[in-house]
Amino acid sequence: MGVTQVTGRPAAGYTVDEYMHGPVQSLSRGQCVVAIAPPGPFQTKIGGFARAVRRIGAKVMMVAPEGSEALKEADVSIAMPGGIPEVLTPVLYCAPFWLLGYYFSLFYGLDPDNLSMDQPAFKTSGLAELKKLD
Repeated sequence: MGVTQVTGRPAAGYTVDEYMHGPVQSLSRGQCVVAIAPPGPFQTKIGGFARAVRRIGAKVMMVAPEGSEALKEADVSIAMPGGIPEVLTPVLYCAPFWLLGYYFSLFYGLDPDNLSMDQPAFKTSGLAELKKLD
């Protein structure tokens, strides 16, 4: 979600099983899939999933512990330190994507602090007033 917010590019998160039973049908050559394979029972399945979507023609960025076989299935790998307890991996493995989204937004000339609120349509939409109610 953070990547979508700061880049304006569509991005959605799924478990590997959810993705394989639906959204994978929309995958096409050249698209990017980010796979997060923390230590645990699904790491082998996520590695196999990465191999399969690469055969379709997608590019895969993999986040997994250093030394993991899953890292070998990716076009781009982000090796995380080993020994992180599985229960902490959602926070530690996803944090880099907030930074990636931030720097991609700067690369595309967007303002990550104001998102789209500086565009005329967004200024007059009433969203700013609704955000103040949070």
